[in-house]
This record gives sequence, C-alpha cells and structure tokens, in this order.
Amino acid sequence: MKNLALINSRNARWLWLVPLLLAVIVYAPAPWGEAIYDDTVMLERQLPNFQTITDALILESDDIVAMTGVYYRPVVILSYMFDRTLYSGWLGTGGYHLSNVIFHVFTTFFVWLLARRMLCRSQYSDVGALAAAAIFAVHPIHVETVSWISGRSDLLATLFIVPSVIAALRWRDHGSVWSLALGALSYLLALMSKEVAYATLLLVPASFLLMPDP
Repeated sequence: MKNLALINSRNARWLWLVPLLLAVIVYAPAPWGEAIYDDTVMLERQLPNFQTITDALILESDDIVAMTGVYYRPVVILSYMFDRTLYSGWLGTGGYHLSNVIFHVFTTFFVWLLARRMLCRSQYSDVGALAAAAIFAVHPIHVETVSWISGRSDLLATLFIVPSVIAALRWRDHGSVWSLALGALSYLLALMSKEVAYATLLLVPASFLLMPDP
C-alpha cells in the first residue's frame, strides 16, 4: 500500500508519461509497415481525388471507388491530405503510419485524463488512471486501428470522443462555457471522422450518472 501511495504522490507526477511511452514503444514498428488491403485503395484510388480543402468538405463520392453517397468523413480525408503534404513522399506510406501512432498517443493521454476524473474520489486515483491508460495503450484490440492506415477513421473518432466527454463533465461540474464549446466542437469533429461518434449521445449522460461530482 505504501508503494501505491508513493505512486499517487506529487513526487511521481510525471508517471502519466508512462502510458504514452508504452504506446510509442508498442507501435514503433508500424511506420515500417506496408500498405495492405484498403490502404492501397485509399492511397492510390481515393486520395488523388482530393486536392483542396473544399474537395474534402464538399464530398462528391459518386465517381470515387469504394465510397457511397452517405460516406462523409472529411476530418479523416483532411488528415490524409495533411500527411501527403507534410511527408511529401519522403517516408512513403510510413508517414501515414507514423501519424496513426501519434494519434494513438494523444488518445491515450485523453484516456488518462478521463480515468483520473472517473476515479477522483479514490485515494489511489493516479494509480488507477495510470493503469487504465497503460492498458488502453497496449491493448491488442487497437492493433488493426493503429497499424492499418485505413483504420484511421476509428482512431480519429475516439481521439475526439474522449475529450468531448471530459469537456462535458467539466461543464457540468464547473459551469465552464469554454468547456461546453470545446466539447461541442470535439463532438462535431468526431462525427466528421466516423458515424460511430453518435454513441457519444449515450456516453455523456451515462458519464453524468456514473461519475460523482468531485
């Protein structure tokens, strides 16, 4: 128990970096992976159709392979376009993989923040948050999402869903208008990443019921 108390002390305030480092270490090989399955379709047959921000926001998908009329994920497309410009081919497909790893690291950080909020009344809240974020960072269920370039839609949706829940809780507890605005913006970006973000409409009220006021 003394060891747990030590971890929870201010002397160990940088331990939140551990889950982030775990995420980096576990997925360090990803940038050297090849483009497989839908990755090739996206990079060679879909992405060339998007040259401007307007192309991504006003999606004309009828003539784009493997995109239906209801396909609308501009945040994902914009992220691919950013990668294409940022890496300019010097990393090949590795640049897209690298961005996925970075997104996963940021999501792990937000999971740590949310876990701390969920455990705020526990004496060992920092320990619990550390464990939760570490498990999230290395859990094998994320392998496909992080390592597969085309899995980015789930990755980005989660990246925005988690902070939207955190912001909603902060708004409830502190009445912060900025938190409400940021939460709404984050939720909108999640919706523009993948349709699964609709689940946030259930996650937020559930978090209000399950998580006590600090």
